Amino acid sequence: MNYLGLASQKPGLDEVFCGCSHEGRYYKTGDEFFACPRCSERCVCRNNGQVECQPAGCGAGEVCAVRDGVRGCYPEACGRCEVLGAVSYSTFDGRRLHFAGTCAYTLAKVEDDDPEHPLVPFTVEVEKESGEEGATLIRRLSVTVHGVTVSMSRGTQWEVAVS
Repeated sequence: MNYLGLASQKPGLDEVFCGCSHEGRYYKTGDEFFACPRCSERCVCRNNGQVECQPAGCGAGEVCAVRDGVRGCYPEACGRCEVLGAVSYSTFDGRRLHFAGTCAYTLAKVEDDDPEHPLVPFTVEVEKESGEEGATLIRRLSVTVHGVTVSMSRGTQWEVAVS
């Protein structure tokens, strides 16, 4: 039997379904999970107490692993974007960019729009300005996550602003 049943206290109802049991583990109704160690089957606990599984697999650049107690497809490596001074950048795909001048731009941003690969939404913004003799300077770097913005500004060593 793939469901956990409780005897009903109401006449006419034989059982009340409260989730599923699959290979000795309990899942709430609606839970999705990988049933095998290779992530080749993705299952869901239906509201009738049944577990329904479909063939699945990890995508390119992903590995099947258990992280924080949850088996799933995770990136093989973390992406990395670097600011290499005020005018040079290394992008997530490894390209080098160079641009100078006064501007404000979003360096990195994640929006929570992919239920298959949920990430905590965040934004990293940079403001640049022209300094003496045409040099480009970073005026401010701001990171926003969970609705809190932490900013570092040029000229305020060892201080951050939190809003």
